[in-house]
Formats: sequence, structure tokens, C-alpha cells
Amino acid sequence: MVDGDRCKDDLLGDCTSDCNQKCVAAHPGGEGICGPSLGFRNRCWCYYECPPLKKCQDSFFIDRGCADNTKCDLACAAKYPGKGAEGTCGFRATLKRWSCDCTYFCNPN
Repeated sequence: MVDGDRCKDDLLGDCTSDCNQKCVAAHPGGEGICGPSLGFRNRCWCYYECPPLKKCQDSFFIDRGCADNTKCDLACAAKYPGKGAEGTCGFRATLKRWSCDCTYFCNPN
């Protein structure tokens, strides 16, 4: 998902005549459209502009040091798959331990 992409959800339930109104109430500027679902019943699908992506951070210790950020990049990508995770390796002098500092895309909530 990229900023400005269209998002879609069907949390509005079965399709009724007020599908569009329910969508706009849930996602201002959205558009509610009735369409088929796996259960062969029409659902109210809500299409709306995706909210901006937020960057989150996490840190965790690793067993051995690292000469570059490759080890942390891989560890962060494994911990947060599909979220554009990147890692930076650092030494915590006060704790005498190596850590990975990850940044990744997370929900805007």
C-alpha cells in the first residue's frame, strides 16, 4: 500500500440501498458499491483513499555484533514481513549488548 492508494473493505455487511451512505459515514469521501462476495451474496464494498502510512520503531537485542546493517535489515524484515522494515545495528554501551533498531510501516491508528 502506498499513500494515495485506494483501500477497500466490506465491514458494512450485506448490500442494502444505503450502502453508499454507510461507506461515506465510515470513510468520508468513500464510495459504497454493491458487489458479489465468496458467499454469492452481494456485499457493500467501501472504496476509499488509504490513510497515510505511519513509521513505527522497535528495538531488540541480537547475539553477536554486526559489521554493517545487513544482519539487522534481514532480522527486521523477518519480524515485520511486507512492512518495508529496515534495520540499523548498534551497540548499547551501558548494557554491553548489540541491538537492532527497526523502522517499519504500521497502521496509522
